[in-house]
Amino acid sequence: EGASAFTVKAKGKGRIEIRLDSPEAQFANAVEIDSTDYRGYIDRAEAKITGVHDVYIVFSDKDMTLDSWQFI
Repeated sequence: EGASAFTVKAKGKGRIEIRLDSPEAQFANAVEIDSTDYRGYIDRAEAKITGVHDVYIVFSDKDMTLDSWQFI
């Protein structure tokens, strides 16, 4: 348990946020995306997360596309 890393493959311009339990709830992390082609991003969760949660991926812009998201 605790902080974990993740990989993202996405395109567009904006911010993809991970939130726990609802789209407006606890912020876990975010990735800034700025690419016209699918591009990979790797990051670590900012907050230590414990327990069981629903995970919401929130996009700041409707023109962003997510190809894959993987917790590692």
